[in-house]
Amino acid sequence: MPKVDDSRVSLSLYQPAVYRDGIYLVLQKCHQLLLYRHLSKEDNIQLIQPIGLHLYSGVSELQVVASFDGSKVIFNRINNYESDIVLLQY
Repeated sequence: MPKVDDSRVSLSLYQPAVYRDGIYLVLQKCHQLLLYRHLSKEDNIQLIQPIGLHLYSGVSELQVVASFDGSKVIFNRINNYESDIVLLQY
């Protein structure tokens, strides 16, 4: 389970995606960005998968969006050189 201090910094950088049953959120651990899912009914946080690296000059924007039921998650990472759009399904 992520630490509160780590979560506070990450949540200020990467806005979570709220869906019907919970929240998808991106947390930074060292330079690794990790995608988590918080399920409201279970009050449980699950690690989904690593999604990339946070380098101080690299990622300028990371946007996370979820479908209403949470079965699809899209994240868009933009830096000076490229834009990656990734779709995950659960």
